[in-house]
Amino acid sequence: MGEECEVFIKSSVRGYHAYFVDASVTIGEVLACEREHDNAHDKYAIAVKNEDQLLVGHVPRELSKIFSRFLADYGNIEAECIGVRYNKGEGKGLEIPVDYRLTGNSNYLEKLTAIMFDHLDDNPQWCAVALDYVLDVVECNADENEYCRMLRFTKQYIKDVEPTQVEDDKDITLKLQSDIMKAFLTYTEYCETVYLKTLNEDENCSSCDEDEVFRPPKETKQEEDIKTPYIPEPFPEHLCSIQLND
Repeated sequence: MGEECEVFIKSSVRGYHAYFVDASVTIGEVLACEREHDNAHDKYAIAVKNEDQLLVGHVPRELSKIFSRFLADYGNIEAECIGVRYNKGEGKGLEIPVDYRLTGNSNYLEKLTAIMFDHLDDNPQWCAVALDYVLDVVECNADENEYCRMLRFTKQYIKDVEPTQVEDDKDITLKLQSDIMKAFLTYTEYCETVYLKTLNEDENCSSCDEDEVFRPPKETKQEEDIKTPYIPEPFPEHLCSIQLND
């Protein structure tokens, strides 16, 4: 059985416009996520409640099925508010930006993440979540060799894809893809720099610990006199044969 671990997914709480009059949310507040079995619009609905147990919205529909399955099988989900409410103007109303924290069995979480990525073709709405997860992997999980490979592949992709001139919609699409990969290249180079800097600092700290030698404090003159007892010098031999006369 795998150890317990956490997975973070940056997304939002939707429908806040229907509840903000009675239920407030502050930045940094941790919200509870619960399955809402009596929801007539979405059988996988996940209700999000504030610290006063008041409803503030729901998990986005593109995530609700995955989250519902996770809560039903094994695990816990919380959402930390990471910003002020906003309205994108896409008919979704007020939303609250949050970091969803999924806590549970590591084996199950790995399978859950794999399921999301395996079904991206049928669920393009998950692509933003997948991209956020990929960027976290690049930052936290890669080593020096893996950074080198990513940089090499990314540079080659840009070289192969970037159009020499933009004339039609296809060229524009390729140009945008190339620009995205250039941004990814910059991000990866920065992550590699931070990784190598941290690695170097850790090695220097280890070296300092090994080279450190204990040096006792220098003794004072008084301490030296106490430590070394007085031993009188022997009587000179040439005087030993002299006889004292009365």
